[in-house]
Amino acid sequence: MKQSHSPIALLMKEHDVIQSARQVIDALDNLWVKDDAAYRGKVEELINFFRIYSDKFHHEKEETILFRQLKDHPDFRLHDLIDELEEHHENFRLQVKGIEQELAKMNWTLVQKLLLEYTDALADHIAVENDELFVMTEMLFSEEELSRMYFLFEDLDSLIGLNKKTELEHFVNDSSTVDGN
Repeated sequence: MKQSHSPIALLMKEHDVIQSARQVIDALDNLWVKDDAAYRGKVEELINFFRIYSDKFHHEKEETILFRQLKDHPDFRLHDLIDELEEHHENFRLQVKGIEQELAKMNWTLVQKLLLEYTDALADHIAVENDELFVMTEMLFSEEELSRMYFLFEDLDSLIGLNKKTELEHFVNDSSTVDGN
């Protein structure tokens, strides 16, 4: 299969983008001491990133396309794994809400701690998907089926907004994200 039409390559690229948010979080540590308004603003941007990029762009692809197709595949036997991964997604949504609630209370040290815990949980989740689920997906589906899945992913991205996706990717990959330059 052409790498450019691989749904797994697309999901793994998104995983890399999601994990790069950790660098932003690490760079924010103790910024609130110097500039609490800047800290609040960057955390609000991170919350936006996690809600839109991680959840709407990425998790939506997994939940509405990949997971459903795996569950429908006659040779797929690990339905409990899918259920567990979907539960993780729900827990991630709750964690983001908790971060937002603590941010509203200006509990800076707890916000930072919760952000780190969140990204640690994401890293573990991503490892399971990359090392287990995605390998199984590529073994179970034909190149044609994988290509169709890729185009379904692209359709979803287009519906949500490709410009927004690019903007969010730049947010976490831009070295000026924290210092405001």
